[in-house]
Amino acid sequence: MQYHIEGMDCASCVGKIERALIRMPGVSGVQLNFATQKLELILASDAATDVKDIEKTIKRLGFGISALNGQQEKSSTDESQSAIENQRWWQTIKGKQVIGTGILMSAAYMLSLIFPEYGAWVFIAAVAIGVLPFARKAFALALVGSPFSIEMLMSVAAIGALIIGEAEEAAAVVFILSW
Repeated sequence: MQYHIEGMDCASCVGKIERALIRMPGVSGVQLNFATQKLELILASDAATDVKDIEKTIKRLGFGISALNGQQEKSSTDESQSAIENQRWWQTIKGKQVIGTGILMSAAYMLSLIFPEYGAWVFIAAVAIGVLPFARKAFALALVGSPFSIEMLMSVAAIGALIIGEAEEAAAVVFILSW
């Protein structure tokens, strides 16, 4: 079985996906190439794991997936791969997340200047919204056997900063580590 994986932005993403898939019953021969974003795996015919389970697991980890089964799908995937390669950084999922987090944190800063008595609460709300995608991904990774991920570290750091009363520092952590 061959798939195209979207949204991998570092080599550790490969390890996260491979660890999650190899733990699934009946899945073997997992090979994921970061450069081509191509996943190849073998699924036993009598496996309890279904193709939809594989796709669901990868999507839960925060990545896109599309099957490569035949020349027609492959050519459309080549076109989408070319479109992905021609994207500017701000058009990628990661880029949109960075920009969104930056706007959220900038808005929190401006609101804290206008309403200083609510400054901490504005930053707390901004951090809660900004850390949510990372916490969700950290939880999904922990469920599939990767509890010590950068997403978990970031979530713990931001929540810890909130607990000790440093909402502005928590906002900085979320913004900086979203890059």
